[in-house]
Amino acid sequence: QRLLSPPFGMREPVLPLLLLAVLLKYPETMNLYREGSFVPVLNIETFEILMRRPEKFSIKFFKLDGLKETFFTELEKAFFTGNLSPTYREASQNMGRSGLMKVIRPLVKNVAHLPRYTRNTKSISVEAQNLLKTILAAREPDALLFRDLPIALGLPLVSLKQTDSEKARILSRKTLETLKELEDAYPRLLRQIRTMLCEAFQEKQDAELKSRLNVLGSTLVDRVIEPELKRFVRAAAESHLDETAWLESVAMVIADKPTHAWQDTDLAVFEARLGEISRRILNLEVILAEARRRSDGAFDARLLTLTSTDGSELRGALLVPEDAQLKKRAETLLADHPDLLSDEKLRAVVLLLLTEKALGKGESTPRDHAKNHVITRDA
Repeated sequence: QRLLSPPFGMREPVLPLLLLAVLLKYPETMNLYREGSFVPVLNIETFEILMRRPEKFSIKFFKLDGLKETFFTELEKAFFTGNLSPTYREASQNMGRSGLMKVIRPLVKNVAHLPRYTRNTKSISVEAQNLLKTILAAREPDALLFRDLPIALGLPLVSLKQTDSEKARILSRKTLETLKELEDAYPRLLRQIRTMLCEAFQEKQDAELKSRLNVLGSTLVDRVIEPELKRFVRAAAESHLDETAWLESVAMVIADKPTHAWQDTDLAVFEARLGEISRRILNLEVILAEARRRSDGAFDARLLTLTSTDGSELRGALLVPEDAQLKKRAETLLADHPDLLSDEKLRAVVLLLLTEKALGKGESTPRDHAKNHVITRDA
């Protein structure tokens, strides 16, 4: 009303243009709200609604000084110096000269794009969980930065009356550490997956796991027909993928769920299924290694494992020649001695003796035997 009255005497249609000019001139201290929600970008659509329904809008004035300015400066500096993901710096730079939004926008944008796993996991600290929920639920930038973040992190609020800049630095440092923890939650999951794969396939942690499984997968992909193993060897053979994409692909096949959407319980499911799959794959590796060593005609192959009550174990590949005459002789032998099949106790003794002799009694096969037979592509 003062602008409409003397001595200004401005016309009412001009007032929204004047308001827009002021908002653009002082983005560091003035923000526009529509029905209580912050308006991050002043676009044409927003301005047209403001012209028609000004009662839906309000303006909030705030000033950066004291500890608030120190805290804000520390966060802004971190986004540009690379203490966090480069996407923070890019989003902040794209904001140009826009006050709080140089910090708020990259903060909200990057947290909103975190994998679903990070938003669901309880493996991160309570402070990180609180910070995540706080940022995702934020409606007012200044309240988020100077009130909600300290509360989420269990630290004192930043007050205009305070002059101890160390408190602001502690708050900014804690905020950055917690943001880094959120960023690292999903990569840490992938590192756990890689560790489990190394253990399951008996590789050292610094070994070229991907290269070995690429070769193994390529060797088995045309031999395996069982659906679950077929999916695994296909994923393992994807040599064109980088390490991260390859881990995600292999883990998704094993757990039957994309890693970015995992819950904490899915890691245990993955570990259990991996144990079964790796056991079968390593057994296949032993069979094919033995077959390659003794490639003297057509044969069928089986892996025999004999575990005693004392925990000792015999294991080896049994290569059965595809010879009709040999098969006929074996059938004749069984027919001439029907008690070998009808007498349960005799059958057990004979099977044990035959198996021990076939595997070499007294020469226990190490459990990591498969690792000694690395299959190459020409196997």
